[in-house]
Amino acid sequence: MLKSRFGRKLFFGFSVVLFLCSLMTYTAASVRTFPDHIFLSGGGLTTRGQAGPFRARVEETAAVTAAYQIDSPVLENIYIETAEMTLSLFGVPVKSVAVDILPDIEIVPVGMTVGIRIDTTGLMVLGTGAVVLADGTASRPCEGLIKSGDILLKADNVEIKDHRQFSAYLESLPPGSAVELTIKRAGQNMAVTVTCAVSAEDGKNKLGLWIRDSTKGIGTITYYNPANSRFAALGHGVVDVDTKQLIPVKDGRLYHTDIVAVKKGKSGNPGELVGEVNRDSAIGVITENTAVGLYGTINTGYRQLPAQTMRIALQGEVREGPAVILSNVSGNEIKQFDIYIERVNRYAADESKGMVIRITDQELITRTNGIVQGMSGCPIIQNGRLIGAVTHVIVRCYQVIRSPDLT
Repeated sequence: MLKSRFGRKLFFGFSVVLFLCSLMTYTAASVRTFPDHIFLSGGGLTTRGQAGPFRARVEETAAVTAAYQIDSPVLENIYIETAEMTLSLFGVPVKSVAVDILPDIEIVPVGMTVGIRIDTTGLMVLGTGAVVLADGTASRPCEGLIKSGDILLKADNVEIKDHRQFSAYLESLPPGSAVELTIKRAGQNMAVTVTCAVSAEDGKNKLGLWIRDSTKGIGTITYYNPANSRFAALGHGVVDVDTKQLIPVKDGRLYHTDIVAVKKGKSGNPGELVGEVNRDSAIGVITENTAVGLYGTINTGYRQLPAQTMRIALQGEVREGPAVILSNVSGNEIKQFDIYIERVNRYAADESKGMVIRITDQELITRTNGIVQGMSGCPIIQNGRLIGAVTHVIVRCYQVIRSPDLT
């Protein structure tokens, strides 16, 4: 009898220890996976419900306010005071979380395909090459000095505006002259001195650099803000096809475009929208190229944009399930198409990959076989709120119209 009681007590004690260990492991995992910084909407919030096994509370203070700043894109156009949320387990505080309280924002989802042109700030270096000299030997003036991805800003303190101006400046120098180049590398400006090689082909000064000063393509406007005419497009940045780096914007334009054909996507080929771009009708100015899209200002006189405003949803409000996208896959008509959100990556490190969607609309499948190049930026709407944009990080979405130049 005593042995039986001892066995039951031992089993009960072991079970309690096992339960407590499991609870501690679960709690530790929950604390670790819960983000350190979240966004909520509306001001003056206090209790914010449950967060796993925790009670979450936002302390109400005078700092929990938000107001618009008109001249910047996306979250940067909102001035936000940060509050603090405390997670408690059985009344014991276990973690503090920074909380940004956003105002309810109403913007206009668009879904219109447009032509895009971006002129770079300076010249983007794609790589270095050889210059053939009069004696038949090859010279590589920039090898080891300039790298792929560098941005050429100045030559002998003269601002570099485009490829033609840069070439003309080199040709104006005496044969074989040394030139001091100001370049930007990894965000830092630096100066390097390079000696020109005289090309046997035309007798002109060359540096043996493959460079690019612009790129063109088509994409989709996600939304614009009628309060300040600011727009967002693409949902991902414009990345140079050779250097894999974001293209710095000196000057950028959006152009009215009519979709005249669709190359359907198939295995191994993403397909694309084929547009007729009217380069005489700029409808907006691109000011920023970021990892999550293009931003700028739409011309207030452009009348073909939708006008119906809609609130944005925060990440926590997005759910797996039915949703719709707005897209322009024929002429200049914007239509709504059904999709299904397969998965939501709530804490993804890459902000441009927040969810996985599947096209379910038979009409869109018939036209395109799914998402094709040019549809990047199509707004995604769920439960009457804008929740994101279609984005596929396929660099060939931006076909370079002119080839890189060797200078």
